[in-house]
Amino acid sequence: MLMTTPLRRDATPRCRIGLVCLLVLGNGCSGEAQDVDPIDTSAGGGAAQPREVTDGGIAGATQDPTIPAAGGNSGQVPAEGDAGGAGELTQEPTTPSAGGDPNQAPPDGMGGAANPEPPVVPMTELSPLMVELDQVQFTDDFNTPGPLDPNVWTVMQNTRWAMEDGLLKGIAATPEFQASMSDHNGVRPVMDVKELGDFAVSMKIKFDGDSANNVSIDFDHHVLAVRFKEGEAGLYVQKATEPFKSRPFEFKLGTWYHVFAEERGEALVVQIAGGPTLYSEAKALAGPKGEFRVVGPTQGTVSMDDVTVWSVKPTAQPTWETARAQLL
Repeated sequence: MLMTTPLRRDATPRCRIGLVCLLVLGNGCSGEAQDVDPIDTSAGGGAAQPREVTDGGIAGATQDPTIPAAGGNSGQVPAEGDAGGAGELTQEPTTPSAGGDPNQAPPDGMGGAANPEPPVVPMTELSPLMVELDQVQFTDDFNTPGPLDPNVWTVMQNTRWAMEDGLLKGIAATPEFQASMSDHNGVRPVMDVKELGDFAVSMKIKFDGDSANNVSIDFDHHVLAVRFKEGEAGLYVQKATEPFKSRPFEFKLGTWYHVFAEERGEALVVQIAGGPTLYSEAKALAGPKGEFRVVGPTQGTVSMDDVTVWSVKPTAQPTWETARAQLL
């Protein structure tokens, strides 16, 4: 900081003018003679008044909001790039300067906030209606390629499954395997998750193929299954060809759906985001199995993402009986 010695009041005007211009030369001195006395600020008629210095900086100056104001806690360590007191405010080196290409994306970690956390995207926009969630049994977004955990996933009928492009994808078995079997021949991709007991599962799922026939999400090996027909989603018992309960729903191949299913005791609740909620009870569900199975279209593809399975607490939600009455 440039320090100056106050001028004596008995100095002649010419000396004062010359010294002031010398001190401010390079800061905009026009060379025009002005009688400016930095000590006597009461002079009027165009005399330059010094700007007030406050605890927050120079009055009238615009301070970069990312730089802490001067005059704070004297024991606080200044932020990197901050002078720690009065003086010229400089832009933080991590803040993109104004006047750059407005279409250029800032590097990672920038954008105005200091080291912002990535946005937290909820796993699901659906929440349980019946169960109280307990512990996460497993969760996977399939962003890290690798073999499937055989303690979680059971590939059925020699169908082919792999992580690809951040998804779990399944296709039918090889033509050779299909030709070698008279039944359960892998013409549709099938995947099981078994031995869960009472559970809840959230998943995003998409079916691709020529026909939605036989597309299903099955619970406890055909005890109850959600299947889709033209204009409806239904609950089916065992291998029934007609649902015992259905709701209007325009199911479309090639469309992502978010499904949240809850199994507790003899009860099953399946929610489809943007679609119906199906509920039923079956004594066979009360067995110790706890299983869900995904079955894709004939010679088609199943894609899955953001799968999470929870164990559930012994007691139902306090609001379950009210919700149940609306689903009957």
